[in-house]
Amino acid sequence: MKVNQVGGTPFPLVEFEMDRDESIRYQPSAMVYCDAEIGIDMQFNRGEGGGIFGALARSVVSGESLVIMEGTAEQNGAKIALAPCQPGEVIELKLGSEQWRLRDGAFFACTPGVNFSIKTQSLGKALFAGTGGLFVMETTGTGSMYIETCGKMHRIDLSVGKRIHLDNSHLVAWSAGLDYKTRLFGSGEFFTLEFVGPGSIIIQTNCRNAAAKSD
Repeated sequence: MKVNQVGGTPFPLVEFEMDRDESIRYQPSAMVYCDAEIGIDMQFNRGEGGGIFGALARSVVSGESLVIMEGTAEQNGAKIALAPCQPGEVIELKLGSEQWRLRDGAFFACTPGVNFSIKTQSLGKALFAGTGGLFVMETTGTGSMYIETCGKMHRIDLSVGKRIHLDNSHLVAWSAGLDYKTRLFGSGEFFTLEFVGPGSIIIQTNCRNAAAKSD
């Protein structure tokens, strides 16, 4: 599979050129165009939950779409182009030895070997962290996952014991083994997230809340 970003930030267009029988899974609203030699299939977004009930559970608890689309090349060199619904950036994460947790709305596309499971957060994190309520999505499997953000992305790698405070509206993804705490700042006016390494964080330069207000 060849991946080419035709457009850059803030309006990326990601083109996938695939050999026969290769495929890419993506959000229902992401496709811009595809060759006639691409077969399009719609499936329940069941993840590891199994069947329609697993898809429904994922949709209810995580805000994901009930269905997921899959484009499969029917001959070598077939292309499909995807674009996010908001201005920003799309980046690729290689999954295998490294897995990630995603805040709601970060998933863009993935190869078939990538899957997700639902992880429960504490009530305090659900109420104050702003990362996806009581549940967040954790990746499993191997392959490539593509995530989208508001604005540019930046990766922060934390060494053992390294601490960082982060505004939750800028958080996109974090290493599956990296935990965080909510911290109250000032005189109780606002919360931040405190991460302690080792692990990695992916942030976005634009404020998520500001982007939502502009819709």
